[in-house]
Amino acid sequence: MGIHAKRTHTALPTIQPPDGIHARPAATAALDANKDRPPCGLLPVITSVHSERLEPLRAVQRCFSDTRVRDMACVLVEADGYPALAVSRLDGIGGTLTLGCGYVSAQGRWWIMTRHADGRTVGLAPAREPLKVTQVVIAEMRRRTAA
Repeated sequence: MGIHAKRTHTALPTIQPPDGIHARPAATAALDANKDRPPCGLLPVITSVHSERLEPLRAVQRCFSDTRVRDMACVLVEADGYPALAVSRLDGIGGTLTLGCGYVSAQGRWWIMTRHADGRTVGLAPAREPLKVTQVVIAEMRRRTAA
């Protein structure tokens, strides 16, 4: 494609503001958009473009490590062209909870978010509170039971 060629752009998915600022994912809510993708995927490519989204997710990942959670694992992944953090229980129960980071203009700040299985986006906590996000995710994953 030449420099002056007309390009057609497809719309990128956007993370909508949370339904309620204190909404929490239901025990059955799981969206595993990455189940068929390797963990590294496009992550190296999107790192420089989405650093404002990636850094809060890395902070949550560090909190998982710092709190020494032994029954869960988390890995940075790519989901629909954006960085995400996939959290799973080591016993395989409850699927994967995929976290993203989005800007909520009504709040004027970044939030760590997830999607319910029905597609609704919910905010877990402000991105500047990675320990709170970690605690919410740990509680959610431990509530989950085998289907």
